[in-house]
Amino acid sequence: MTKLAVVGVGKIAKTQHIPAITASPDFDLVAFVSPDGRGDSSDIPVFRSLEALAESALGVEAVALCTPPDVRSALAREALDLGLHVLLEKPPSTTVTDALALEAYALSLGLTIFATWHSAYSAAVPTARALLRTHDVQSATIRWQEDVEKWHPNATWFWEPGAFGVFDAGINALSILVSVSPCDIVYDSAHLLIPAGLHAPVLAEVSLRDPEDTIAIKCTFDWDYTGPDETWNIDWVLADNAKLSLSSGGAKLSLDGQIIVDAQDTEYAGLYRRFADLIARGETDVDTRPLALVTDILAFGAREQGPARK
Repeated sequence: MTKLAVVGVGKIAKTQHIPAITASPDFDLVAFVSPDGRGDSSDIPVFRSLEALAESALGVEAVALCTPPDVRSALAREALDLGLHVLLEKPPSTTVTDALALEAYALSLGLTIFATWHSAYSAAVPTARALLRTHDVQSATIRWQEDVEKWHPNATWFWEPGAFGVFDAGINALSILVSVSPCDIVYDSAHLLIPAGLHAPVLAEVSLRDPEDTIAIKCTFDWDYTGPDETWNIDWVLADNAKLSLSSGGAKLSLDGQIIVDAQDTEYAGLYRRFADLIARGETDVDTRPLALVTDILAFGAREQGPARK
């Protein structure tokens, strides 16, 4: 088993990464790294820095970086310098160039780096991918609506300069889209609503397309949604007018209303199987396509100032 440490012990680490690692036959969770010295209330030791971790006698071989994205790149480089394989929570960095530079650096050192997109490992995604490779598509619609305060109460880093706002969640939809699409997906236009006093959008209406401009993809990303049913759906209209619907963030798939896949969450277990395989093969996996779409949207989308968030 590969000895692994989790760096950044916030909500996503506690609810997703730690359970997946604990259940994995490939990894042994032996340490946490957190600047405040807090772990997960278990007996697993906590270090305040990667340097302190490296100086221990634990023999850690890999790290999972679950910190906010603005510090993730520097920590990844530090971990690589210490000879550690690196798994990156999404997004791998705040820019495509930085993510690609990290991959190049890992390759130069003979180490594995894995930029994860957990939603692309959802249970229904492989079936959707297979169907879309055998059916032509007329159009697609993404609707990703949730209440940020429900999932990230009182968090503020999403709204800082350089942060992604609603696309911290919306990038999950884009990671599924590029994973299942048989063609490239490119930016077309966007309208971004940015609350007064903040620097990142809470609502975005986005148009994407294929390079030949034959498939229109309309997207709504809403992080201020307070309705009865939060929504994480992607719908495709196929050439024969059949409707393929991926829902529940990728756990369910239906064709013309008939359920094809309805499965439990397998995302993070899949990530750690992939990470183990990459380490065994001596390979890297850094897919920057979802990140590139988000940075295009944020760079070129029309901006409107909205009311301050309560």
